Amino acid sequence: MSSKPDFVVLDPNLEDSRTLRKEVGKAIMEIRRSKGHSQAQLAEILNISRSTLSKIETGNFAISVDYLERISRVLNFQIIFRHSPIDRSEIG
Repeated sequence: MSSKPDFVVLDPNLEDSRTLRKEVGKAIMEIRRSKGHSQAQLAEILNISRSTLSKIETGNFAISVDYLERISRVLNFQIIFRHSPIDRSEIG
């Protein structure tokens, strides 16, 4: 029996890719912890080093879509990109 997946909502309109990486990493870390996995345990399941997982969680690794998909399957979560409406008054 599979439980319902967690959801991570991200805003792709963040100021830069580093900020987005940090938000993704923070979400992964929080979900990993909520599922009771250590970094070492999750890294072993994913067949990556613990230091790579640490870099992902701190936003210091440009995670590929493939890695993100693998992690989301293992931790049972889905990522939703929230597209904020454009404020037309800010457009020149």
